[in-house]
Parts: sequence; C-alpha cells; structure tokens
Amino acid sequence: MTASTDPTSSTDPASATAAPSAGTSADPPTPPRKSWRHRLRLPSAIWAALIGAAATVGVAFVGTESGTIEIRQTITAPTSSQLAKEASDLEKRTQALEDEAADLNAANEVLTAEKADLEVQLAEATAAPTPLPTGTRAPTAPVVLRETEGTPVAVQRGRCLDLSSQRSDWGISSGHDLCYYSNELSMSRVSVWDHEPTLDECEAQTIYASSVDLGLVEPGMHLCGTYRGDAFAYVRVASVDFDEEIIAFDIRVWQER
Repeated sequence: MTASTDPTSSTDPASATAAPSAGTSADPPTPPRKSWRHRLRLPSAIWAALIGAAATVGVAFVGTESGTIEIRQTITAPTSSQLAKEASDLEKRTQALEDEAADLNAANEVLTAEKADLEVQLAEATAAPTPLPTGTRAPTAPVVLRETEGTPVAVQRGRCLDLSSQRSDWGISSGHDLCYYSNELSMSRVSVWDHEPTLDECEAQTIYASSVDLGLVEPGMHLCGTYRGDAFAYVRVASVDFDEEIIAFDIRVWQER
C-alpha cells in the first residue's frame, strides 16, 4: 500500500530551526570590549588644538574609517647614551653640593672661632676688677708738667735747672734740681737706666744715688731722678762738650702723684 503524501508535512528549511520554548527569552547582546583607545567626537577647532599639543607630550591622534579619532600615546625608552648623560649630570650636581657643604662647614668653623674670641673678650670686659688691698692707693695716669719736646736745654758747668719752673730758661741758677758740677751730675735721688723709664718704673726703683760721676756721663744716658720731694723727672743726656763745659739734656717732668 502506497503511503499518502501530506503537503503540509513537508520539511521547510526556514522552519527547521526550533522555536524557543515557552518561558525562555533570547540572550542579550554582548557589549563591546573596552579598549585603551578613546574615541572622541569633537569639533574640528578643538581637534586642531589637541593635535598641536600632542607633539609636546608624545601623543598621536589617528583617524579611523568610522570618522572617529583614536588617541595613541607613544612611550620611548631612554637610550644608554641618554642615561649616561643623566648620570654624569647627577654626579656633577652631587659634587657641586658637596663642595658647597664643605665651604659652609669651613665658614661655620671660622664663625665659631670668632664667637669664642668675642665671648672671651666679653668675659674679660665684664669681669669684676680685682679689689686693691686695704690701704693701697689706686695708681693714676701720669701727668706731664713740662718737657723739652725735642729741643734740648744746655747747662754750663756750675749751673742747675729748676725742674718745677715754667720759665723759658728753666729757672737756671746755682741752686737745684738738676746740677752740672765739676765732677758730677747731681739730683736729690738719681738712678741710671739702659732705656727710657716710665713713671711707674721710676717710682718702683729702690736703688738710688745722689749723683752720677762725670766720667760716666755720655750722650744717650738715661736718668730718673726726684725734685722737690717725691716728684720724678726723666732726664736724657743729649750731648756732651767737656771742652766747652756744656751738657745738653732732654727732660720730661711728671707731676707728683
């Protein structure tokens, strides 16, 4: 027996795909993967500005078929010569800083020494003075009453100079205080020095004579003697002329203190 053919039961290729079962929905579309490339749609004026700045920072703008722009950044590794130059520059800067630090340390040492000296001076300036022993008179500065000031005064044998006189001829007479006699120079107390003595040295001297033998007198001799009690005078023999019997003296007379 021949089977009948139902035209409605023929297989349609379009209907061969099974329909989804009841209660099942179609899968949602898969979103595109995100890329580091950024697609921007901006006015041409803004693109021009971006492209100009891109050259500075190493960014490239690449056009695509879809009319968008891809931003691509190019990172270039430094070469060995660049690294060597950077290392050399860093070494130079380091050396410069070390030199500057050494200079600062040296300046600091100088300032520290100066500070220490100033502190010593300040301590000495502010130190309390040493008290004088009971009954001791504080010394006063020497007061010069009169001096020849580079112009020696000449005396003939047998004459004397009055060291307390203010007359232009030094009160020359046959009396006192500095006398040129036939065989000696005479003062009430006189001492011989190998240098020009100060008033303090004259006052501290304990060995005196009443005269100096004329045979010892010579130009450049230094004498310290008293007049009118305890006042002192410095006398220097400026010149000697025994033939003419004249001796010239440089004299400084101090006020008694």
